[in-house]
Amino acid sequence: MDSVTVTVNMPPIAGFSQSVAGYVATFTNTSTNATSYSWDFGDGSPLDTQTSPSHTYGASGNYTVTLIATNSCGSDTTTFNVAITVGVEEIGALAGIGIYPNPTSDRFNVSFGIAISSHIVIEMFDLQGKLLQEQNITNVNAGGVQTLNVQGYESGMYMLRITTDSGSRTFKVSVY
Repeated sequence: MDSVTVTVNMPPIAGFSQSVAGYVATFTNTSTNATSYSWDFGDGSPLDTQTSPSHTYGASGNYTVTLIATNSCGSDTTTFNVAITVGVEEIGALAGIGIYPNPTSDRFNVSFGIAISSHIVIEMFDLQGKLLQEQNITNVNAGGVQTLNVQGYESGMYMLRITTDSGSRTFKVSVY
């Protein structure tokens, strides 16, 4: 009896995580079954074919990063928004915002030093950019406090973004 060996290739599944320090974003490729990669960093720069590249952006802003993972069975694409915020100018109401206690284990407060008479969005993200919670509030009095619960969060660093009509400001929050 003759035997035949059959090799079955699985299609690729694209995936990545990212971390940002200043203008530099470092991407960790988590794709499976892929043999080649193509990265578009969303800023008009040439495509990159490294497995897990770093990229330096030229300006603050929001960029859509696209990864195409390919093998002999085809390709898979995933996208992720990366926020580069360097030298954020603290203007108006954003200058008076405080976060305490930080680090925290269960909850922390966002305090507003001056009154804000506009829509406010408070968003908590993990370092991969996944939105974990969002609060929408309006018209905060000077000295107003908003409490966020982080019970059940794994120990680590998180990003808190506060957006008003006059702009946004991002804070690092440490959970232990």
